[in-house]
Amino acid sequence: MAKAYRPPIAKRAAARVDWLLVGAIAVYLVANIPFLVAWPAVHGDEGRELNAFWVASGIDPSARTLDPVFQHDPLYKGGLQGLSTAISFRLFGFGLFQGRVVSLVWGGLLLWTTFLVGRRLYGPAAGAIAVLFLGVSQPFLVSSHIVRPDVVVAALVMVALYCALRGLQEGGPVWHLLAGLVLGLSFDVHPNSLAFMPTVGLCYLLRFGRRTSLARESWLFAGGIAIGALYYAGVRILPDPRHYAETFGYWVGIDKRPPLFAGGIVPAAQAELRRWSQYFSHRLAEAALLLLGVLAAGWRLAQTRRLDPLLGGLLAAFAVFVVLVSSKTEFYMILFFPTLVLLLAAAVSVVGSHLGGSRLLAAALLVVLAVAGMGFEDNFRDVIEAASDARERDYAALSTQLQAEIPPGSKVVAPPVYWIGLARPPYYLDYVDFSVWERVRRERNVSWPQFVDEIEPDYVILDSKARSDVANRARGFMEANADLVAQITRKPYGDVQVWKMR
Repeated sequence: MAKAYRPPIAKRAAARVDWLLVGAIAVYLVANIPFLVAWPAVHGDEGRELNAFWVASGIDPSARTLDPVFQHDPLYKGGLQGLSTAISFRLFGFGLFQGRVVSLVWGGLLLWTTFLVGRRLYGPAAGAIAVLFLGVSQPFLVSSHIVRPDVVVAALVMVALYCALRGLQEGGPVWHLLAGLVLGLSFDVHPNSLAFMPTVGLCYLLRFGRRTSLARESWLFAGGIAIGALYYAGVRILPDPRHYAETFGYWVGIDKRPPLFAGGIVPAAQAELRRWSQYFSHRLAEAALLLLGVLAAGWRLAQTRRLDPLLGGLLAAFAVFVVLVSSKTEFYMILFFPTLVLLLAAAVSVVGSHLGGSRLLAAALLVVLAVAGMGFEDNFRDVIEAASDARERDYAALSTQLQAEIPPGSKVVAPPVYWIGLARPPYYLDYVDFSVWERVRRERNVSWPQFVDEIEPDYVILDSKARSDVANRARGFMEANADLVAQITRKPYGDVQVWKMR
């Protein structure tokens, strides 16, 4: 990561490549737009995220959170993700598409910055290859089509890494400050960003070694993080420290208790490995390719005695997830994938360089790896099938059917996934998230009858999971206290029941 000098002709050539790649990414993103609402199926997290962003946007002063009674606010309120979604709402109105298109744009930024990082570390060919592999991967397609913070965090980590590399290679104090600031702000999007801060920090450690703590660049980087931390404290903590402490105590102490404190290091490591094995269990070719990239980085380490910051950062992030991150959802795979595909791209580019003038052969190899190895054919088929089966999967149609059964202004307890379709003006509901009961049940041992008595809903919407939870813990309660007024079947939401409380 020594300072780089490029002659003007090289800079002009690089600029042309940049614009070509930007155009290709833009075309790819536009091609995804027709499938945004159809695939994947609307997830409960999207209801929570969009509700939080809608309330925070201030567009509708009467809007309320999905937990107006117990007020378990999340520790993260969206940050830059919430801001960009609020801008989308102001420009295009409220809706699922307006939320998902923001994730798609962040996905475009992730692709672009992945190329920039790859070019800085391994050369332009590796950067372009990484974009190809990442763009066709399942984690990218899912995260860029759903309203969750994962793709935003991944993009911000790549932005920070690029800023650090550019500052170290070309000089310029602003880049180091930006690298730290972007990482600091990424924490406000989601705390998982903590796991990837060591990746950027390693760039400074590898550059300066024992002088890292004395280097001006390191202090600028740390200063940027400090500015982000001060922003977080000023916006999230200081307005109501007591409420923040209570919220922190619930989310970190109960709901998201770190695995290290919940069961020990061995079960925590086993749980994290299960996440990876679950994702790769039916993607063996993809697993082999990505493992090849990691092994190649290990081989370079053995040969040069110099650690690749991405390899070190990958191991550090895995360790942080083992000890601190309780949720083992596959949604988090996108956080690791940019690093994994960059390591793979570095190995593939080395192989390609040995093919000499056989550019056609190299291009064919890339297509085969992307389509077969990274599972693009299967991933694309899922998207197409979801779009072609839109009548059975139509979330808007399901929402319309629910609206027909529930009068406007009613108080409703329901899973968060249905809030998006039931929050379209002028139709409004006083909506309480069903999963709030799960939280207060764990926190205060509140039963379902007690919860219903506290909320006093007019209607309760139960899908298969919610129905199972109620039946297992309060068998016969709904039949004794409510009337089943509708049962709507929609793939993939299953049988959705509407109960009117007596």
